[in-house]
Amino acid sequence: MNNRTFKIGEGEIQFADNKVIISDNINKTYFNQIMRSLLWMIFGFMYILRYSKTDDQLLLWSGVLIGVANLVQIVVYLFRSKKKEISNNEIATLKVKKWLGKSFLDIKLKNGITRRVFKLDDIADELKLYLQTEHNKDAVQKIV
Repeated sequence: MNNRTFKIGEGEIQFADNKVIISDNINKTYFNQIMRSLLWMIFGFMYILRYSKTDDQLLLWSGVLIGVANLVQIVVYLFRSKKKEISNNEIATLKVKKWLGKSFLDIKLKNGITRRVFKLDDIADELKLYLQTEHNKDAVQKIV
């Protein structure tokens, strides 16, 4: 198998013979996602505090909804991997997905944790074709 490198956003993804090497700014992205959810949780908590002063049911339920939704989002983020180098033996599936107009690669590991690679908009079709034809056939069988 040949080595192949794809440029993504500010980094790259390299498919080597026995591993996938991802160089992106996942630590910054991860931190931003957690902080954004924490700020929304604080916002929801402030709504609940305002309810205690005004007895407006809308403030209570919107605050609870905002807080719980972002708590769930933080839990989902905590179950994502930030690995930069993944062995082919660890990979269960590779899927190129599109959601809200943004393309990303989900690398599902055998331990159930997912490594998500963002900013694939320019190369999504090329990457999907490469995964279907060249890369580890066992990991790509369930490709979407």
